[in-house]
Amino acid sequence: MFLAAAICLWPMSACHRASEAELIIGTVDSIARALEERNLAGAMERVSSAYRDFEDRDRTGLENLVMDYFNRYRGIIINVLGKRLILENDALEGEVEGDAVVSSGVAAALRKTVRFYGEYYRFRLILRPENGIWRVVYSEWRPAGLNELLPQSAGKVKELFPEF
Repeated sequence: MFLAAAICLWPMSACHRASEAELIIGTVDSIARALEERNLAGAMERVSSAYRDFEDRDRTGLENLVMDYFNRYRGIIINVLGKRLILENDALEGEVEGDAVVSSGVAAALRKTVRFYGEYYRFRLILRPENGIWRVVYSEWRPAGLNELLPQSAGKVKELFPEF
């Protein structure tokens, strides 16, 4: 019975076209994965040539910042927690606000001994489609305390760190 239902439903799922919201969230997730894999090119391919951030870094400045982080830390772990998406201008621009916990590979060992889970950040990204691909044109981030995280982040924190 299950197999018959799956065969009947398969054509509908195969034809599913990702929504703009799914594409934008997918972009954010793919950047985080690329950074964890130390794949600078993979992360930067989702950053616009017109990029600027809250400290007026351009795309090259961002690339240098990431390379500096790669040089200082052996492993990078990025757990994107909750995300909130706002689509504007008939999907000509998307804004993602979210939380992430960032740690280096060493932090995994410290997690059990001194209950260090990494550093929490609130981020805001503005993305625009360029040649059919959503790219980051603006970003800002700041350290955040646990009490500042988005409501949807709390469950993810408990899921990631059950002993917390």
